[in-house]
Amino acid sequence: MCAQAETKVSVFFIALPQHFHFKSQKKGGNQTMNFNVKIRKIINNDKPLKAICSVTMGDSFTVHDVKVIKTEKGSFIGMPYATYKDAEGNEKRRDVFHPITSEARRAMEAAVLAAYEAHVAENATATTDTTVEA
Repeated sequence: MCAQAETKVSVFFIALPQHFHFKSQKKGGNQTMNFNVKIRKIINNDKPLKAICSVTMGDSFTVHDVKVIKTEKGSFIGMPYATYKDAEGNEKRRDVFHPITSEARRAMEAAVLAAYEAHVAENATATTDTTVEA
């Protein structure tokens, strides 16, 4: 028999009122992008993955399964990806979605991390137990 490790996962379906804007000066004009971040799942364990969220951009596109990752070097976001096998049979990963410019990536990352931190701070004083055993 295989022993299963116990993992605690807190699940929230709360839309935070987080709207972030960034302006791009590239290609001859101002582009404003609004980010609406919804924290879908908070993960409380000793591993780097801390949250999974959805990001709506400019009321036009939504990206699901954006991950919040915390390491000793800091926090960053991970984009959703698909796995496949190459011609030699090696497993590879390819982002399903990713920002094209570093400016857009920084803006999206700032929006997601701010929403995550706000969500954690807001729920730090909650008196109800929302932990689910997995």
